[in-house]
Amino acid sequence: MIFKHFSFFLLWCSICALVACGGGGGGGSVSEGMTVAFQLTRQQSVDATGNYFSAPAGQKTFKTREGMVITLKQAYLVVWSVTLESDCNDVNFAFPWLNWLSAAVAHTDDTPTLLGVPHVINILADDVAVENLGNVYPPPATYCGITVELLKADEDAVGLLDFPINMLNRVLYLEGEYTPLGSTAPVAFTLDVAKTPRPKRLRLTTPLTLSESAPSATIGFVTQYDRWFDAVDFSQLNQDSQIDWVLNNITASFKIKSF
Repeated sequence: MIFKHFSFFLLWCSICALVACGGGGGGGSVSEGMTVAFQLTRQQSVDATGNYFSAPAGQKTFKTREGMVITLKQAYLVVWSVTLESDCNDVNFAFPWLNWLSAAVAHTDDTPTLLGVPHVINILADDVAVENLGNVYPPPATYCGITVELLKADEDAVGLLDFPINMLNRVLYLEGEYTPLGSTAPVAFTLDVAKTPRPKRLRLTTPLTLSESAPSATIGFVTQYDRWFDAVDFSQLNQDSQIDWVLNNITASFKIKSF
């Protein structure tokens, strides 16, 4: 009888120890109170004077690096996920241009460092408007970068039905016109894309350390939409090579925002 009582006591102690330690799974309370918010804004690239031009909501007109005038009349992009990274030894962080060569990564379920809520982004909104993509709740640690993925929207995408174009199963939808160099007659174009581009890895300007004394932070990044059509051959716009070029331009246009 004494042995049975002692065995029960040991079992009870073991259960209590597991509960106190969060079940031994490492999730427990280590990330309790730690929050990182992700935000996206759209903007044009810096001009020769070092300033940014903030376009109001509506059609966006700008020039490519080659001097071609582009006007966007509808423009939607799906941001599928954002991941907070604690290891930036990946070669793509050291050499950002290698993002063009890396294979697309399949989407995974949410984790404490991955925000897996797809958002449809209206590029024609006011440039100063902030898109709040959501929060992650990571454990205390030092984080060095983020990975941004663009995939076609599913039925749970935020903003899916908010616009004239239904972005279900689309990654990118653009309507507008371009004016060829040496001409004054604009030419209409449409680009409707379901292809998955390569993920973009962005190193933070300053590493982010989350701790009890600094439990929250906001990470903002921007897309410089006036760079999306640089060096694009509009005569072949809907060919795979040019679609890939536009998608690469889009991912290359992502930059960490300085608050």
